[in-house]
Amino acid sequence: MKYSAKQYLFRAAICLMCTDTDFTPKLQTYINMYPAFENSREYQLIATLMECIQKGDEASFTEAIRQFDTCCCLSQWHVTMLLRVKNQKMCNDIDLK
Repeated sequence: MKYSAKQYLFRAAICLMCTDTDFTPKLQTYINMYPAFENSREYQLIATLMECIQKGDEASFTEAIRQFDTCCCLSQWHVTMLLRVKNQKMCNDIDLK
């Protein structure tokens, strides 16, 4: 798990953002499982997106994803799930539960 833990935790964090309103404690569990995750680009993106969600800043949310994608190419799965997070948390139009 050591070599792919960061990617698994990144995907898990994105899923958590889709389904849970208070995902900070669970995100801390991921950091406890694999402390190096906290210093990763993936975690920094998740932290930035959480901040954007709390502020309701849709433009910064989109910009953070765009910047991350320039250095670490996001897969179609990542793009789809992050779009769901954006639609659910920013627009409040859809309930994905």
